[in-house]
Amino acid sequence: MDSLVLDKAVVLTGRDLKIGELVRVARDGARVETAGAVAGAVEASREALMRKLGRQEIIYGVSTGFGANVKYFIPPSELKALQENVLHSLCCGVGPELDPAVVRGAMLLRANALSKGYSAVRPIVIERLAQMLNAGVTPVVPRYGSVGASGDLVPSAHIASALMGEAARQAHKRQRGAGRGGRRADPAGSEGGPRARQRHHGDDQRRRADAP
Repeated sequence: MDSLVLDKAVVLTGRDLKIGELVRVARDGARVETAGAVAGAVEASREALMRKLGRQEIIYGVSTGFGANVKYFIPPSELKALQENVLHSLCCGVGPELDPAVVRGAMLLRANALSKGYSAVRPIVIERLAQMLNAGVTPVVPRYGSVGASGDLVPSAHIASALMGEAARQAHKRQRGAGRGGRRADPAGSEGGPRARQRHHGDDQRRRADAP
């Protein structure tokens, strides 16, 4: 792809992402930015949620359990643990790794959807997704695990785990300039548990360039 096209950032507004822009980010490593109006919309949504929680309103999946556990009200002191635990329960994918371009595409689509300002997430969630895409850091996501109407929950949970820093603490991330073989970083952080890996997008670009 023309370098001038790659140098042009894909700006997320939550309204007008094009397929060609998705391809540029997912496959070719184009930079990602958010439009100026995004922060205001996202912050307003978040503030509305916090006001509701301040009044201890019942909000499904935020101050209640999920599914059949909706009947249980979650006290304010345990709301953070609820969100962390549901992600942990969904990090159960199996099978071969998804192609990094597929994962990068999923990350971009999620960042674009959150940019609409309807989800009450903190702005830093979108910022971190963009930073990971721009740095070429791609969480490893297993191919199998999601079924039903919410078919993206398991892959999304694996991506969110990297955003939370849990995958990053046990990363085997290839370093820039290390060649095709790469140089693995020493695992750090928590002891035990499954090893979560991250892959550097630049290595995949180099492999494509070196392919006969």
